[in-house]
Amino acid sequence: MPRTSNEDQRPVRGANTPGQSAATSKAGTSTARRAAANEGLLRVSEAEWQAKVIQTAHLYSWMVAHFRPAKTQRQDGSVFHQTAVAADGKGFPDLVLVNTGTVLFVELKTETGRLSPDQLRWEEALRMADANYEVWRPSDWPNVLSILSTTWGPNGPIQRRVG
Repeated sequence: MPRTSNEDQRPVRGANTPGQSAATSKAGTSTARRAAANEGLLRVSEAEWQAKVIQTAHLYSWMVAHFRPAKTQRQDGSVFHQTAVAADGKGFPDLVLVNTGTVLFVELKTETGRLSPDQLRWEEALRMADANYEVWRPSDWPNVLSILSTTWGPNGPIQRRVG
């Protein structure tokens, strides 16, 4: 599904190294960064990046699940954000996207953000299960838009949709 090689844009399972999408591979790094810079994305917060991805996913009729953290107050009065999870949920990908027979697990990071050990465990587990897992950064915008604007079937892309 969405992992693509630079040569032919067909899905290639497991083609990305951890934290690297096809758009940030060696061949596409400078082009992708220029495109993202033109969109004003390289210096956005993770929350702003997430909002852009969700808005674009909805534009192309993807269902999106995101589990928001809630404000929690400690006994000393200080406040922190915590996502309510149980069992092995810590580090679960930021988004689960579903559209036309495709399920995609996406971890969103800023340009300098790093995956935590728990996020790396989820990445490994999902890839071992042959799930579609991606780490998207603002510089990956051209690839993200390509994935979200494509209709996917069980054997790969069917057609590109125009939003």
